[in-house]
Amino acid sequence: MSINTDLTPPTADLAGVTHEVLVQRARDLTELVRSQADESEERGYYSEQLHEEFLAAGFYHILTPKKYGGLELGLDTFAEVMVEIGRGDPSTAWCLGLGLGHTLTLASYWPEQAQAELFGNSRGYFRAPHRLVPEGTAEKVDGGWVVEGTWHYNSGIQYSSHFKGTARTVVDGKPAQIVVVVPTEQVEILPNWGGDQILGMRASGSNSVRVDKVLIPEHWAVNMDWRVGDRTDIAPGAALHGNAMYCGKIRTPFMVELASTVVGAAQAAIDEYGSMLRIKKTPPPRSLPRFQDTNHQRDFGLALSLADSSKHLLLAAARGYMDGVARWGAGIEEFDDLADSRLRAVTIEAGKLACDAVESIWRTGGSSQAAKGDRMQRYFRDVSMWRQHMGTQYMNQAPGLAQAYFGILESSTAQGLAHQAARAAAQPGGGTA
Repeated sequence: MSINTDLTPPTADLAGVTHEVLVQRARDLTELVRSQADESEERGYYSEQLHEEFLAAGFYHILTPKKYGGLELGLDTFAEVMVEIGRGDPSTAWCLGLGLGHTLTLASYWPEQAQAELFGNSRGYFRAPHRLVPEGTAEKVDGGWVVEGTWHYNSGIQYSSHFKGTARTVVDGKPAQIVVVVPTEQVEILPNWGGDQILGMRASGSNSVRVDKVLIPEHWAVNMDWRVGDRTDIAPGAALHGNAMYCGKIRTPFMVELASTVVGAAQAAIDEYGSMLRIKKTPPPRSLPRFQDTNHQRDFGLALSLADSSKHLLLAAARGYMDGVARWGAGIEEFDDLADSRLRAVTIEAGKLACDAVESIWRTGGSSQAAKGDRMQRYFRDVSMWRQHMGTQYMNQAPGLAQAYFGILESSTAQGLAHQAARAAAQPGGGTA
């Protein structure tokens, strides 16, 4: 197997790019993203034009380590950029964000040789969805791992450089799980997303992928033990990059990926509702512009408070995560599973408030919103998908938070993996990933 070890330059001019610059670039693209939402839904993912715009803006390099030519900005930058893209189209933000977010785990857990090869691929950027449910297999052979299987819900795979998937294997005669990385050139993307095949998030690019006995280097796979028990060790990426952002704690980052899309949807719904209230009038005999009517003012004000609260919560959680891991990396205070779980719970609440905002507008905005092609119909469909995603089931997440609080998290890796597998089997699909 021939592996390119020369680092390919980034595909964007990143000089002088800051958090503020990236957020403004995302805001500048909102209307373009919004104008293409219908065709993105039909296609199943965003256009080549938007891909080029996102590349040029530097979005694909937000979380990439500086060592490999990236911006190495924080989870808060990632979240705010995705909210602004979600304001244009939530499912486009899902397609973009879930292809980018897993850069964190690559930089945290993979060895330096693998990172140099994977970040230095010929595309000039690394992005990959990650299907956590172990739907395929990996067999250890001379020269690496032979990967085979079909994984579902690989959001953003169309413009990804690689696919990441959890695979079942056998280590020392015992069942185990590893995470494999496969170049997208060696992956078959199945045509099962977009159009009316799914209720919402139709442009999220969440296609299934098939891998047919592909050989990858041994160091391109790592153990899947990131979420089991109370990890007190900092992942090796933190030392490699001198940045505790790559410490390996994933509960909050994974939820930020999901929640930022619906927080963006809430902002989009406010934009749409506000425009409608300015244009439409109340029924005769008053026939006032709706924004001058007390009932509509009440409905809008309540929705606005929910949408704004969701955004503030999301960004506070993302900043809290960055502060917490920085203190851990500096040896000031451990960032344990309880801290990570509590911030994840805050992030879920942000998503819930965003969904509440959209749903409140859906209830009060009038039946014209239900028409095909209406933006509010799209936003309602999109947040409905977030509601049913396996990762956002707050009633199921709450016991884990309590267990972390009382110090009774499962400590056995085997027990934890069995628990995850049972949960996954009980909820086939589980939404996009």
